[in-house]
Amino acid sequence: MATTRRSNSEVEFHGDHDHHELLLLPPLCEKIPVKNTLNKAINLTTLLLLISILLYRLLHLSEHGYPWLFAFLSESWFTFDFLLSLNTKWTPLDFKTHPQTLLQRYLYYYLLDYI
Repeated sequence: MATTRRSNSEVEFHGDHDHHELLLLPPLCEKIPVKNTLNKAINLTTLLLLISILLYRLLHLSEHGYPWLFAFLSESWFTFDFLLSLNTKWTPLDFKTHPQTLLQRYLYYYLLDYI
């Protein structure tokens, strides 16, 4: 009896029968989104401040010379790094594991091989 994995908790069976059975197994873990509106507001304010500093340094770069050029380059790198880290900060997840279902899945697939 051959099996095909469809997702984390679905298995489709292709056996000697004329029809396909679909068995839903309980999940091993769940992804639970965490609300963080205050952190999003703080991060957005920080991003706006970083962009305003970059614009100020860029507009007044000719008046101050090389020290501001180095400051502009380092602050632009910091802003780029901050933008990359916003992806994980704005979509936090909490993982809830279900270890009791692991044994159930193991026994099911173990018995499936011998049937």
